[in-house]
Amino acid sequence: MIDSILFISTKYTGHGHQSITESISNQISMISPQTKTEILEGFELGGKPSRMLGHLYGPVTHYAKPIWASYYQTFHHFPGLANTFTTSIITKHRELLQIINKTNPEIIVTVHPAFVGSIIDLLENQNLNIPVITVVADIISINRLWADKRAMYTICPSEEAKEKVIQYGVPESKVKVFGFPVREKFNNIAASINEDTLAYKPNKEGLNFLIVSGAEGAGNLAKTATILLDSFDCKVTIITGRNQKLRAMLEKSLPSAYPNRAVVLGFVNNIEDYLIASDILITRASPNTFMEAVNCCVPLVVTDTLPGQEKENPNFILKHNLGIFCKDLTLLPKEINGLLADNGKRLVEIRRAQLKYRDLDTNKNIAQFLLSI
Repeated sequence: MIDSILFISTKYTGHGHQSITESISNQISMISPQTKTEILEGFELGGKPSRMLGHLYGPVTHYAKPIWASYYQTFHHFPGLANTFTTSIITKHRELLQIINKTNPEIIVTVHPAFVGSIIDLLENQNLNIPVITVVADIISINRLWADKRAMYTICPSEEAKEKVIQYGVPESKVKVFGFPVREKFNNIAASINEDTLAYKPNKEGLNFLIVSGAEGAGNLAKTATILLDSFDCKVTIITGRNQKLRAMLEKSLPSAYPNRAVVLGFVNNIEDYLIASDILITRASPNTFMEAVNCCVPLVVTDTLPGQEKENPNFILKHNLGIFCKDLTLLPKEINGLLADNGKRLVEIRRAQLKYRDLDTNKNIAQFLLSI
């Protein structure tokens, strides 16, 4: 049994990587309380330069998607360039080396592509024989930074991700597929869902739509909500997360225009309750968000993608019948009416496909695997 595990993750590039890391780490603590785990903020390890790069992610992906797409493609085709830079600044700052000397981890688990090859390079340069395990946090669009054949294992969230990392040179014997790690509170609330509970039962008060903003702009959210409220007898709840500016902008218009039908919320600790109470989730193609919906068997309508790591996610969703993709918001009423037709036939089909696809034991299975190394 492994006694000490060091995780390298981040909160700077959205909270998806950290969510995955904590889901696995918490399971390890439950299975093996004596195992010491520590989670490091990857973009703090290189001091001010790496911290600055981490903080740029939100503004760039929000306001300058073409720049992000170019950045993503550059390091997809030239991963060595990114690794060399990251290794140099982390080595110079020396914080990681100090933590390794102090905690003496038996394995290092990295949950961000910037800290795969770069960390392996650093360990090799310092003659440190510590195995590195990669947990891939993207479900199908895989940057080459994720794929390093020197890692002891590369843990993938899907068969599609497995195919990509093998294509990029990782030996198949080093690749494991366990599914996508989802926060345990979603799995707990989803555990009671089974084949007998999938039927569509229209609410007398109308449809319940949940919109999760991700990195989308206020204009798109307001437009989406307005289209839904004008087209259906429904209630729309929008969760803007930590984006207080976005929340304030939406609160100025929607609740007053649609009394008792439009609710705008910021960060909530019980988002799983809002998700399980909704009939349909409207969201960007963020894998964390849509896999939380899949585990809770809530049909998805994806309206946008982030260039790079989310580019192929709509195709993945359609392939496995987990939801629909509607990039043109003017077609949103037509697409949703298609889901509702024949007493919600398509909604039930999607929920059944989600029930078949999900795996509520993913966190536990990954934790057990790491502990067995």
